Amino acid sequence: MNGAMKTQEISKSIMSDASRRIEKLREGKYIAGDFGLEIVKPPWFDEAKFTRGQKLSKDNLVCVFLADLLFLLTVFSSPRILRTLILTGKSSCPFTALNRYVATIRAVVSWHNGDIWNPEDLAHKFLRHVMTSHKSLYTIANFQRKEEVDRIEVEENPMVQITGMYKKIRASNEEQSRSTKCDGNAKNTNHITPKMKIQPDFDQAKERPRTSSNVQASIKKHNFSLSNDEFTPSKDTARKRSQQDHNPNFSSNYNQVPSSRNSDSKMSESVRSDKSPPKVDESIPNHNIPYVSQWDLLTVQYAFIASIVAHPEAFGAWNLPDEDVDGFIYYWKVLGFFLGIREEFNLCSGDLEQTRALILAFEQEVILPAFEEVDHNFEHMSLALMGGINMMVPLVNYPSALMYLLTALGADTATIYKSLTLREKAIYHFLNCVTYSCRVRLIRNMFSSLLEICLDLIEGHGPWWWPRILAPKNTISPRVP
Repeated sequence: MNGAMKTQEISKSIMSDASRRIEKLREGKYIAGDFGLEIVKPPWFDEAKFTRGQKLSKDNLVCVFLADLLFLLTVFSSPRILRTLILTGKSSCPFTALNRYVATIRAVVSWHNGDIWNPEDLAHKFLRHVMTSHKSLYTIANFQRKEEVDRIEVEENPMVQITGMYKKIRASNEEQSRSTKCDGNAKNTNHITPKMKIQPDFDQAKERPRTSSNVQASIKKHNFSLSNDEFTPSKDTARKRSQQDHNPNFSSNYNQVPSSRNSDSKMSESVRSDKSPPKVDESIPNHNIPYVSQWDLLTVQYAFIASIVAHPEAFGAWNLPDEDVDGFIYYWKVLGFFLGIREEFNLCSGDLEQTRALILAFEQEVILPAFEEVDHNFEHMSLALMGGINMMVPLVNYPSALMYLLTALGADTATIYKSLTLREKAIYHFLNCVTYSCRVRLIRNMFSSLLEICLDLIEGHGPWWWPRILAPKNTISPRVP
């Protein structure tokens, strides 16, 4: 069931509330993530709901894996998140991408299966490792290498050949726009809304460096609503931050969104071990919107929850009880809290219907428009990801994965489908067959077991009975935090 059909099932009032909430969520662009937390149960913790969410994830492992993999492309569509990933240098070629995302898969699976509250458990160690990594990335991207990340471009790699698939998305938009103009009474389908192009073509993008002035001028000219801009550090901002760090009584005008936390969330402040990074001063011109902001973190959270909450059948999770999905939402509310997302920016702070409406609205207002502006950096990182995963799970490639994802989100992908090769179309339909066959629990469990075997094989310790001829040629070293 695609996004358009799901939206029709939700009342207009709830969808309207979701759209208004997204406008408040956008304010999270100006607030850094909260990285000073101890992993202890907050006062509002509900053991039963958390356990239900864990169980749903465990029982639908292959569905969650497929969804998390494809929804990583939505994370790549955010320019600011993409720059931080490029900065790390750990995702730009298939082999490094494989290392990075197998470690991510291992971490998420450990949270599904383990005890995050036990310091000796692998789940706790992985959660602590991810929290530390986010805090380190925040410091590097915003203070140590700020000017570099503002203008960073992915380096060419012979293992990654740009295909121009991102241009086909634009072609699909332009064709849909012409079709709509020719038929004045045409039905307003749920496609990626056509917009004027801001990004240059691939060849031009490689030659022309990005600057704050030309990007912001384009944004102003075209009334572009997403944060695709770049900013230079402000000396006044740095001075005020330094004063605040060294003087606890220093009073500044750092921007803080009016808090809507309930009494439970206020109580949870007691588990914070140190102060949050400084906020942005709105009064200073060209203020520094932080990397690894609340907006960035909730965008990543969206990628982990959208499939189960809003598009379960499209990713093989059939006939999920509402109570279990509600537990899944709560499960990711807790994980999001520890990964740095404040209550007012946590996508999982509402009930099932509210969260589903919020996700669908987020897709229509943020995710799909972002795909209109993707460039060669997006495509390079996507190709590296899919190339790496293909070493572990064959029959997955970038064009087919992108086609499947956009179709699940309700986008009009007719033009993109026509541009696929015969092999890419076959893989796309194979993915449809896999997710449909997961209606049968036995098949779903079989795929989940095969996935765990693939993870073991790529780390060089598969089962003894597995035929060597079917083992991957390249293996990686397991990462244990």
